[in-house]
Amino acid sequence: MQHAALLFAFAVGLTTAGIVSTLYELASDDSPTLDMIAIADLYAPFRIIVAVIAAPIMLFNGAFLWAMQRSPLALGFLSLGIVWSFLQGVFILTTILDLS
Repeated sequence: MQHAALLFAFAVGLTTAGIVSTLYELASDDSPTLDMIAIADLYAPFRIIVAVIAAPIMLFNGAFLWAMQRSPLALGFLSLGIVWSFLQGVFILTTILDLS
């Protein structure tokens, strides 16, 4: 039962990252990257929030790009994406469960 809860938290974090990433891509015709944080304009706070929430997707994309080049960095990106997604899912679930 405990393993199911851990996987559920990971799935919630990854799903949230995917939804936010897709909505940003639909709204701006550009996929979210870490480079979008460096642009200083009126939408910078919005882009920072999107980058923080969509980070697991960006890390998984980076892991797959590095894996195609057979780099050991792929494992680091993949591990960081899994941990970030899990912690994001835990944060979301605890926030939702505390409200009810």
